Amino acid sequence: MFGNAPLVRSAVEALAQTGLETHVVTAEPHHRVDPNSREQATKGIRVDRVTALEPVHGTLSQLKNWYRFARAAAKWLESQEPMPVISITPPFFFPKVLQRSVRARGHFLIHWLQDMYPAAIEIGHNSPRPVSLGVHWIVKRSLAVPNKVIAVTEDWLPELANGFSVPSCKLQVCENWCGAILDGIADPGAQRPPRLLFAGNIGRMADLDTVLRALSHLVDEAWTLEVCGTGACLEQVRELAKPLGDRVRFHGAVPESELAKHYASASLGIVPLRKGASRASVPSKTYSYFACGLPVLCLVDSGSHFDRLIRREPVGWVAQAGDVASTSDALRKALSTPPETLRAMGAKARALYEYRYSPEAGSARFVRTLREILSEAGFECPEAPAQG
Repeated sequence: MFGNAPLVRSAVEALAQTGLETHVVTAEPHHRVDPNSREQATKGIRVDRVTALEPVHGTLSQLKNWYRFARAAAKWLESQEPMPVISITPPFFFPKVLQRSVRARGHFLIHWLQDMYPAAIEIGHNSPRPVSLGVHWIVKRSLAVPNKVIAVTEDWLPELANGFSVPSCKLQVCENWCGAILDGIADPGAQRPPRLLFAGNIGRMADLDTVLRALSHLVDEAWTLEVCGTGACLEQVRELAKPLGDRVRFHGAVPESELAKHYASASLGIVPLRKGASRASVPSKTYSYFACGLPVLCLVDSGSHFDRLIRREPVGWVAQAGDVASTSDALRKALSTPPETLRAMGAKARALYEYRYSPEAGSARFVRTLREILSEAGFECPEAPAQG
């Protein structure tokens, strides 16, 4: 497996517990990984750090890092006997680099479409035509390389099949889950004034612009917004937040080990996605909010997997992605909700996490999905855990 993010770590540990020898091929910790986060310590897991990444100062340096890692991962594959290989990003964006190693050695390659894939699609949908065509070309070439593709929602299957020519027989679906280990349960009804929390990457997919514009219409309400994270759009968001003064607080990059206190003191978790982005996945921060018993307010595309999830349970409020008026209305409803109702919604969110989105339930679901894929391909696989 390529990667060492919390979600990947929980999947790898579940794989190792089935008796499979598991390798994690990753890079030295970088700007989006807590250097104090736990290493893989489970018996049967081997971690190979094949390269180091440079500090990121924009898109070009990020691409250079991804290419460096893709080359190092491909070189590692060339030294291995044929095996099942799960590719997360960034090798995904350099298909020919992986393809040569995979085909030369006879590896069975699975692309697990995590956050970078939806980001690429979103960039493609919201960029000038030359950029859009270029992104589409890269993604289509990447999706032609693997033997199997795991998507995280069913919403993307038609586009994968029709827009990117992925045969339906290559497609599987496995929902994401909360990979982080979070201690402490929030009391969403206790905070006065209510504390809104955004915790995550402030990049192109996170539409904090619409949230801030909506909050500017709610200056008569009592609230604060805590922003934990950094990213390419941070300075733009800071500038937009200036008229709201100290009601918006920026905490920068918060280590995974310290995030729990921010979750525990919040009233409502904010998940703002730009138009078109919520079809591909549910951001991992959503499941972290659930884990801490927080109701959520989400900016989503109407009818998307994410929209259906929040309305079905119900564990929060939804607003139309990119719509300031809809977001203002949803925020006003949330801010006027009685404390006991907030607590009940938070309890439902926590129950949903335990049942479906905890590391145990989610990783067991992933292991079952992987076992189905490998058994179909003729590999011998141990039985999967029964959870999730």
